[in-house]
Amino acid sequence: MQQAGCGMAIIFALILRGGALYCILFGMITQVELFRELVNVRYIEAKAKSMPLFRTLQWAWFILAMIHTYGDNCHQFCLHHGHLVHFTQVTQYVEVIVFALYCLIFVITVLTFKTGLIRFQIGQLVWALVTVALVVLQTKFLAKCALYGVFWFCFPMATVVSNDVFAYVCGMTCGKKFIDAPFLSLSPKKTWEGFIGAAIITCIFSFFFPLLLADIPWFICPVEKLSFIPQSLASVTCEPHPIFLPQEYIFSLPQYMVTGGGPMSSGWQWSEYSTVLRPIQLHGIAYGVFASLVAPFGGFLASAIKRGYEIKDFDKIIPGHGGVMDRMDCQLIIHLFTYVHLNSFVIRSATSLVGVSAILGAAAKLSSEDLAWVHQQLGILLLEQKR
Repeated sequence: MQQAGCGMAIIFALILRGGALYCILFGMITQVELFRELVNVRYIEAKAKSMPLFRTLQWAWFILAMIHTYGDNCHQFCLHHGHLVHFTQVTQYVEVIVFALYCLIFVITVLTFKTGLIRFQIGQLVWALVTVALVVLQTKFLAKCALYGVFWFCFPMATVVSNDVFAYVCGMTCGKKFIDAPFLSLSPKKTWEGFIGAAIITCIFSFFFPLLLADIPWFICPVEKLSFIPQSLASVTCEPHPIFLPQEYIFSLPQYMVTGGGPMSSGWQWSEYSTVLRPIQLHGIAYGVFASLVAPFGGFLASAIKRGYEIKDFDKIIPGHGGVMDRMDCQLIIHLFTYVHLNSFVIRSATSLVGVSAILGAAAKLSSEDLAWVHQQLGILLLEQKR
């Protein structure tokens, strides 16, 4: 089990070193395996053999969702990078292709319904679609996050892993010593001490861990090109987003909290103090809270599925750890949170992420007359700025 854990850590490190493309490929392969494990939970061979195209249609719905997800990501990436803009002549029709495939799969699915098996077939169809939602929709933005920088792929996953580890350590050392009440019936081995202790330590971890990555361009720079050959660490440069740069924070505290004594010794006098932090450290606390309070419920859902279908693990692909779902159950929702956080609090405040290449990519699709008009308007803007 320890060897498998070390092996997974080494593989993850190699994926990070490979760059954004390998992070995205890792996500795709993981999604395929997660879908396989989850649909197998309800697989009944005797009935499946009597159902036409049973497995084919399950995978067709999954592949359709994957095409929609990664096709959209590919189109946006090409649109925002001038040297890839010619690919948008194909990628702009992703929605048309997806809709046509959806209609085809939908019609075939209905045509395969057989009298006497309809109830079972609909149950299997619903299970497959719910699995698609869990596996694909929750991780839809994994690729987008990785393209904004490997940091946004690595750090969220690290917070979930740390919470999982600290929950185990706190549960083993302090479980049932302070709170006798059961934590959750779905996971009898979980304890309140493990849950609370892991939350506190994870928030501390997520506050300090970004300091290790914030000065490494390889992690924090948005991806400009995708390549199977990893770039050298020294070749990656960019202007860091302000979220990664040190800033001074000024705060006020009552004097008695610093000098000691009580409120009566110095009165309610306030003094200003300052400290230097990186904004990502404060944002990191939010990741720690989410990884501690919300992400674990992915594990509880996995426990409920295993308990409901009376299985110990989803698979045996990882020796001593079970299946990929057994290891990734808490990771699925963190990527959705990362995208919401990025889109709401980081990207909108970063003009650098819009980029000259994105503007040039859009301009390359204009006619010569429109380009001439844009050139004229830029000249007017330059004159106004000089004034």
